[in-house]
Amino acid sequence: MAKVSVTKILGVQVQDDLKWDEHVNGMVSKCRQRLHMLSRLKKFRMPPTDLLTVYQSYVHPIIEYAVPVWHPGLTGNNRRALESIHKRAFRIILGADYEGYNRALQTLSVQNTDERRHELCANFASSCLNSRRYPSWFDVNQGHHGMQLRNTRIFAEPRCRTSRRHNSPIPFLTKCLNQV
Repeated sequence: MAKVSVTKILGVQVQDDLKWDEHVNGMVSKCRQRLHMLSRLKKFRMPPTDLLTVYQSYVHPIIEYAVPVWHPGLTGNNRRALESIHKRAFRIILGADYEGYNRALQTLSVQNTDERRHELCANFASSCLNSRRYPSWFDVNQGHHGMQLRNTRIFAEPRCRTSRRHNSPIPFLTKCLNQV
């Protein structure tokens, strides 16, 4: 059997070193192609609200696909690359009214990409916890007694010896559940 450096599983490109550079680059490439279509629609004088709808239904799902798997392991460069798609889309949608990324977030009433991915991960963790199939992914803290304390963690966070394990999905999702 031949060793491969990258394999695609259910649309997610997994590298042999468990980094997400290839997956993020693939997403960015696909999004750029679709942003070109968005810029073509802008030339037909489509209103910004409709352009935002097109972006959220045609481009944004690519960025949000399987987020709980790869979000915890993103590097700073990966985050900036994904954020650049958001910024470029906002420049296209707002045109001359674009006054910067933070202002565009407010104008269009859209969440920051990092906040949105974190929210999607927290929702996924909650749905896993409430399902019949996956609640065993999260161990209940043995010392949890139901009292209100300052540092109450309902779920035991897995011990991680390496930063790679620390940035993997289960420890990250457990932290998300403890923050809720």
